[in-house]
Amino acid sequence: MIFENTRSAARALYVNKLRSSLTILGIIIGISAVIVMVSVGSGAKEQLGEQIQSLGTNLLIVRSKSTSTQGVRGGAGTLATLTDEDATAIQNEITIVQAAESHNAGAHQVIHGGFNWATLVMASRPSGWKSGSGW
Repeated sequence: MIFENTRSAARALYVNKLRSSLTILGIIIGISAVIVMVSVGSGAKEQLGEQIQSLGTNLLIVRSKSTSTQGVRGGAGTLATLTDEDATAIQNEITIVQAAESHNAGAHQVIHGGFNWATLVMASRPSGWKSGSGW
């Protein structure tokens, strides 16, 4: 029984050479495409992991609390309670902190080239900035 089935399959392959060749070609192309896509995905995942790791694991972000208006809660940092002096105090009083930076952020309308955008604007103080010296 097995011998007859094998012989019948071999004869069908031999008689339908073009169909058999196209089937084999389709299988090869399909498997190759899957291998390439998995490789590209793995490479992208590894590169993203390296980029995130290069940011460092020693970063701590302190944000002020959020606001709540008519039952709608704003995100962290929408209530500006932290000051530049707070950043200076964190850097001076906590010995393991190497640097502390303060920044301001807010939603503003930005107009350029005839376009009007509502966007988040964020500004950081330059290195060595002293409180009271202005921007």
